Amino acid sequence: MFTTLNYSEPESRRRLRQPSGPPPDDMSSMGTMSGVAITGGAIFNGLAGGNVDAIEGEIDTMDQCQAHASPTGQQHYHGLTPCAQSGFSGTSTTVKPGHCYDDSATDCVDDAHVWSRQGWTETSNYGGVYGIARDGHVIYGPYNGDGELWGCDDHDVCNGFFLPDQSYAYAATSTFPYIVGCWGPAPA
Repeated sequence: MFTTLNYSEPESRRRLRQPSGPPPDDMSSMGTMSGVAITGGAIFNGLAGGNVDAIEGEIDTMDQCQAHASPTGQQHYHGLTPCAQSGFSGTSTTVKPGHCYDDSATDCVDDAHVWSRQGWTETSNYGGVYGIARDGHVIYGPYNGDGELWGCDDHDVCNGFFLPDQSYAYAATSTFPYIVGCWGPAPA
């Protein structure tokens, strides 16, 4: 799908990867999977079946990491997960987290967006890296460049923003579409 870099090309024409044909069939639209979290879990877009908000409409099917299985059995997130941070009390390498609706996790259902930020206490560097999108852009945590929660004016319609070095990245926000809303500009 991608050609090997030709290092005899002038510096100005080199790219990390150069497409050798049309994009994969489902890259021209959002598709379902939009990236991979640092946990190794799949990140799906913000929609559930029927084109409804997945976090608002399916929170009762999610575990305390705010993950659940797709109809085909693929475990995934639709937004930020507290389990990507070691400071979250529910993180374990041996025990699966309980359901959001468990008595001990009422905040998981009552305020899923606050719950998802547990453990994300470092506000510098956008909260840290959360994952990588299918288009190659980095996905950052829940804080903007000022160390505050992302506001709608802090990112574009794709849920992306430009870093100080002018590279493009996506933001993990508390508002729909949560991670990747559409594909941003191609990597330079």
